[in-house]
Parts: sequence; C-alpha cells; structure tokens
Amino acid sequence: MTRLYKGLWSEVESYVVNDVVLNDYKFYLALQNNTNSEPANGNWEALTAISNLCYIIQEKMGIANDRIFIYNQDFKVPQVKGLFIVIQYNSSEVMSNTARIVGEEDSMKEELTLLTKENLTINLMSKDDSARLRKEEVFFALSSTFAEQQQEIYNIKIAELSSSFTNVSELEGEGMLNRFAIDISLFSWFKKENPIEFYDTFTNNTIAE
Repeated sequence: MTRLYKGLWSEVESYVVNDVVLNDYKFYLALQNNTNSEPANGNWEALTAISNLCYIIQEKMGIANDRIFIYNQDFKVPQVKGLFIVIQYNSSEVMSNTARIVGEEDSMKEELTLLTKENLTINLMSKDDSARLRKEEVFFALSSTFAEQQQEIYNIKIAELSSSFTNVSELEGEGMLNRFAIDISLFSWFKKENPIEFYDTFTNNTIAE
C-alpha cells in the first residue's frame, strides 16, 4: 500500500488509489481513482498523525493491512499466529497556539496554528513468539530514513523513543498472548486560515451635552 505524495490537490490532476494530497492544510489518501473530486468525500480518507504513524510501521515492518489497527478500530483479539500491532491513543497536550492576521486589505486572513503532543502506546501481540522476537523492529522503523521523510511530509515529529518495552502479557489472562508495549510521543502541527473582513471606516457616536 505504498503511498505517493502528490502535493497540493488540483482539479485537473488525475489521482489513483494511494495517492496523497494536501488540501486546506489537511492530508488525504485516495481510496479510488478520481479526477476533479475535491477532498473530503467518499473518494478520499483524511489522514491523521496516528494513521501516519501506522503507515511508517507497516511499511518498514511489512505488516499486512489486517494486522495493524488503531485501538477500538473494530479490533478483535488474534486467534491465529503471527504479529499484530495496535496503536493506542492516550492523551493530547497543546504545546502552542497562535493566531495572526496576514494578507492585504482585500484579501486578509486569520491564520491559526496549533502544535500538539500526542501520547500513544504501541502494542505488539501474538499467539506465538512473533511479538517477543520482532519488538525491536519498531525502533528500527521509527528511526529509519523513511520515517524521517514521512515526518517531513506530514508535519509530524516522533519524540525521543523510550529505552524499553514493557511486557504486559499477563494482562491477557486466558487469551494467552505475548504482548509488549512501548509509550511514545508524537508532535503534530496544524494550520487553518479563515477569511476576515477589513474595516477602515468607523461610525462614531457623538454625545452632545
């Protein structure tokens, strides 16, 4: 499912499945071949920081689509052998929030920016030894040149990685799963522009004594 980043969305460009575009400061993944179909609609899927993290891990570790999930995304405990990965969203912190006016009198805009810190947990689980044997590959995936390239495209930044995995296999009880977890933080940058009106004439009310 290798993506191809095509830059700003264009009404004259033809897009194919897995093309990625930027539209109104948001990223979208093409689900169907299309032309002159502006996101967001059924032809596109909005990409988030956590879905981009999934993509990095999936590509570098060779994980199939049906074996990597976002927590509570209709995931069922695996009943077959092999590695499954679930990324859990824990919390979000606002690191900075700015607003400023840009443009000239006839094209003024309100520019809003937001930097957040997303706190996540990456869970590796398997009915066999796959989770235990492959857990180090997560570090390789998130530290790779490919990961750096994706962070540059999608305006995200993976914070310094934890030094260890936590063995949480006992939490599975009768599920009898090997399960390892690592906490990470992901910085995400957002931007939005709103047109605003320019006023240079004001009506003053005069109070006569």
